[in-house]
Amino acid sequence: MRQSSHPELEDYAGGLIQARVGFIPLWLLVVYVLLFGWGLYYMYVYWGGLGPGRLF
Repeated sequence: MRQSSHPELEDYAGGLIQARVGFIPLWLLVVYVLLFGWGLYYMYVYWGGLGPGRLF
């Protein structure tokens, strides 16, 4: 890994990929929390529903 001319960018794969230190946007954190909550709700409500050999 070598540093590019810009101090915040790092080059990988011979310069084909550039990365910089950043932050996770607030909207993406909200999406993560909502998906996790939906997953817990779905697991609680629908866990063990109809399956092979089950009537109820």
